[in-house]
Amino acid sequence: MRSDALDTRRRSWPSALAVALLGASMGLACDVPERTVPTRVEVAAPTRDVRNDRRAVQAAVASLIPGDTLSFAAGTYRVGGGLVVSVPDVVLQGNADGTVLEGCSPTGVQAMGEEAFFAECAGLVLTGARQQVRGLTFARFSTALVLAGGRDSVGPVAQTAGGQRVEGNTFRESSSVEVWADADVPIVLRNNRFLHLHHPLQLLGRGIEVRDNRIESTDETRVPYASPGSAITMRPLRDGRCGDITIVGNTLRGHADGVVLMIAPDDAAGARCSRVLVEDNTIALSATRRGVGIRLVNVQRALLEGWLDLPAPANGWPSGFADARIESVRVARNQIDGAVGVAVELLFASGVEVAENRIATVAPLAAADRDALVRAGTLGEGAGLWLLSPDWRRGNGRAVWQWPAIAAPPR
Repeated sequence: MRSDALDTRRRSWPSALAVALLGASMGLACDVPERTVPTRVEVAAPTRDVRNDRRAVQAAVASLIPGDTLSFAAGTYRVGGGLVVSVPDVVLQGNADGTVLEGCSPTGVQAMGEEAFFAECAGLVLTGARQQVRGLTFARFSTALVLAGGRDSVGPVAQTAGGQRVEGNTFRESSSVEVWADADVPIVLRNNRFLHLHHPLQLLGRGIEVRDNRIESTDETRVPYASPGSAITMRPLRDGRCGDITIVGNTLRGHADGVVLMIAPDDAAGARCSRVLVEDNTIALSATRRGVGIRLVNVQRALLEGWLDLPAPANGWPSGFADARIESVRVARNQIDGAVGVAVELLFASGVEVAENRIATVAPLAAADRDALVRAGTLGEGAGLWLLSPDWRRGNGRAVWQWPAIAAPPR
């Protein structure tokens, strides 16, 4: 089956961290703190002047030692491009009266163009173990927050110590929040609110918990240089590691897709994603974009077995694609509303339990609309790859679509 433009690229992910680390290297030169007793480090009050606010935050970050709390004043800090916090065991704490960290001004975002937005409005990068972020609002960043272990010559590297917690924050009018993890102690994102983001949560690797967050987009015009895409996306790391991810109790509204787990052609050949729990989430899809509530999509297997027809490299698709697996996944007790075509899509995903989900009536997709979507080649997000199946009409309007088909479909 053919799709001429299956776009599975990680858009801004590597560049956002590169810009942030470069920005940090251009900051203030400060001596390493000599003190050994943790304290509360106060950030100077904001001025909404990017030079002053950026220097104030950089100076406070440079004075941190493990155990410190970085305390922001009330108001809006305009910090511009990326800032890196590498000290472990620190807390970034917003003021009870409201602290906003702003990448670029509203008028600046509108005027600068997409390329400049992604280059100049990168957010915070946290690379230390057991860091916490609480009570902050992140506004008008390209990538608002990156949790990773640093960067090598290729791109971001995973956080291996884990233990980072992002709780009680608001992220708005930005592109995404990213997690790069390979951790036995999970990285936790809980009780946050995401408003008008393109891809709100991009999760790469293993050891991540996403609980009790609200992800909403009620006005597409407020998403910078994009539209509301997949709300939560899971992908493997460069070495193929992927799994031990919990997606529980979240409310997702107004996005093209709800929860997506994908092994794409540009991921490590033979990547395996396992031990994933998607449970008790409420998913209300966009009324204007034809979407699927939950998608588990192994594109590598689909390509190798000829189910999906994309232009192959000169030497063909790697034989290692045969080892790619999505397995040991539980999809249970989720509420899905607004799905068009199918509500749950399983493509070469084995060992998946789908049970006790509450799925509203799925609107069938008109044949003319299906043909237009296939010609547009945008099925990697939104309408779903199930539309390329030779028996797509049989699946149209069903709660669950699975390929290869099984005798007893999941509930």
